Amino acid sequence: MTAEMLALLAVVGLAAGILNYAAAGGSLLPFLVMVMLGMPPLVANATCLAATPLSFVRVIGDIRKTPRMMRIPLVCAVAATAVGVWLVSRVVTEEGFRRAVPYLLVCSVALLLVFRRVAAWIDARTGRSGMSARSTTTVLTLGITVTSAYAGAFGGGVGVLILGVLTVATSWSWDTINTTKNTVCLTTSVVGFIAFAFTGLVRWPLWVALAAGMLLGSYVGRWATQHVPASIQRLVVAVTTTLSAAYLWASP
Repeated sequence: MTAEMLALLAVVGLAAGILNYAAAGGSLLPFLVMVMLGMPPLVANATCLAATPLSFVRVIGDIRKTPRMMRIPLVCAVAATAVGVWLVSRVVTEEGFRRAVPYLLVCSVALLLVFRRVAAWIDARTGRSGMSARSTTTVLTLGITVTSAYAGAFGGGVGVLILGVLTVATSWSWDTINTTKNTVCLTTSVVGFIAFAFTGLVRWPLWVALAAGMLLGSYVGRWATQHVPASIQRLVVAVTTTLSAAYLWASP
């Protein structure tokens, strides 16, 4: 472990923090960099998950903006994240998750890019705009529960999956969707930190570099949400996630 490596991870953490807060998919960057540097994927995953809460520090002041119907999904997110951690450490192999992740990411990118058309199609076919709050909460609970279990098991790209769930299940504005996504990610990442912090998998010197970068990135990311068009944010997420999926596909 060298000073150059720590500096590199701090810069990567900055980029990850910006993407995580402003859009999604940022935590894939440090995970991939650490894997390329020769770190075991499970160790890279645990270190990234432990640092990710710093990407969402600024979310604490915006939690009140999260729609009330997210209360039940958030409670389920806590339990599902814990289950995901248990699955990846006890049941599912690391290689199995690594093979599955690229497919999940590509599907979520496709959904994110066409979500406006998908939402319009759902409205036309099912009358979603007239769906009751209870029905919407049920759909959100199911979607957030599944994505939170994934967050606990791997975490990379989970923000993209959550964006997909929120954009299809609701007709909220991008600002509300992104704020809600950040609240869910803060919840799952804190649970992930607690779960992995005492496993011996987290490399703490690397964590410090990543956490510092992600903390600064969250402040820059807040500026980006206010000044960068939503369409540009979605495009950046799509490109980053697609490149990450391509790398994971090509990796042995």
